[in-house]
Amino acid sequence: LIMTWANEAAGSEEACAEAFHQRLPWLDFETCIQEQVRLFPVPPTGSAYSPQTCLDKTFFIEEFAPRLFSEVRRYSGISSAAYFDSVCRTDFEFIAFGTNSKSGELFFFTYDHQYLIKTTSELEAQTLVRMLPSYLDRLQQEPRSLLGRYLGLYRVHMEGDQSKLFFVMRSVTAHNLGISHTYDIKGSVRNRKAAAHDSVGKDLNFDEEMG
Repeated sequence: LIMTWANEAAGSEEACAEAFHQRLPWLDFETCIQEQVRLFPVPPTGSAYSPQTCLDKTFFIEEFAPRLFSEVRRYSGISSAAYFDSVCRTDFEFIAFGTNSKSGELFFFTYDHQYLIKTTSELEAQTLVRMLPSYLDRLQQEPRSLLGRYLGLYRVHMEGDQSKLFFVMRSVTAHNLGISHTYDIKGSVRNRKAAAHDSVGKDLNFDEEMG
């Protein structure tokens, strides 16, 4: 509610921060936007922002740190319209793909292969939110950084069912260049060699084949 008031009262990010500090000097603006959560109910009959579903009860989507992630998308050259058109389409299904990851998480591409959707753990989600301000500073300083682009963090849940956290990233293959090799680089050498039949190499494979 505080963030909604500040946005409507002030408008731009700078004006919003200034109005926030003037009216609520005992609160920290940066902490508030970092911990902001928006909740969207998605009823079976649909709503102003969601289509009709095939479910018999309402489910909910939580959006974490929406203002900070919108800034990440802006500094990554991604408009809200383009993001929503890829991630929120209802006339296409997400594309599941196999992985040699040991985390047990699920991976999907959007229909146009522009974005990757990956389920995540509570710890990983908390770490991502905690590092967001520094991460955003880095993208502002180095807009051509090779860091992966985390564009949104969400949780979907339904009464009586286990909730799922997931984030959206820009796909590293969202370009028209030919790809000869693919590697999952973690910056470690411990257990970081893929089997010969795996289509995606790891750190040691990269060192052997490219180093």
